[in-house]
Amino acid sequence: MFYLVLLSTLFFHLFKILNYSKCKDTKKIIVLMFFSYLCMKLLPMNYTAIIKKMENGSYFAQCEQLPAALTQGGTISEAKENLKDAINLLLEDEKADFQKQYMGTRFMRRKIAVS
Repeated sequence: MFYLVLLSTLFFHLFKILNYSKCKDTKKIIVLMFFSYLCMKLLPMNYTAIIKKMENGSYFAQCEQLPAALTQGGTISEAKENLKDAINLLLEDEKADFQKQYMGTRFMRRKIAVS
């Protein structure tokens, strides 16, 4: 949350400065694109954890957006931490498998923002 407030404040002041300065539109666009890129890098992705208490007292956790990411833990917080690890491992593994598919070919890579 802190990063969101900091970046939005930074955007506001940056946009104010660029509007008052005699910068060309191209420079404004480049600077705003750079700060948009920083926002995407600094702000973490948010996922929804589905957590269920099992009969043995442990907690089962699964990611709603990535159903293959599932784990368990002795407490809710442990299950959530384990789920974060599972999501990161799944994303890294998927990325590696995906990159193997295109190895030796020409392709483009572009970042997209999803809300």
